[in-house]
Amino acid sequence: MNTGPIKTLLCCFSLAVLLACSASFSEQDIASVEASMRKDFETKGFTVTKIQLTRQSKTKLSGVVLLRKDVPGVGDMEFSRICTATMDEQSSQPSWKCEDR
Repeated sequence: MNTGPIKTLLCCFSLAVLLACSASFSEQDIASVEASMRKDFETKGFTVTKIQLTRQSKTKLSGVVLLRKDVPGVGDMEFSRICTATMDEQSSQPSWKCEDR
């Protein structure tokens, strides 16, 4: 009995399953990152006016967060932060950070 084709088929199937299960941002992950960003900035007294993230790769997002804050003696000021989010390929957990200017 020649098992070569069966082994090849099983190998290809296993590779396809591994690739399908590799870490990448789902729409739910992106929404979760945006919610986390919004909560963090609102906790710091900012009003988040816009979050715009663009997929750079399957494990990286980048973009901008637009913010507004009432500054005593100055009034309402607008700020922006450049942000990135990454998906850990081992744990499939997203993390994000924004630059402080």
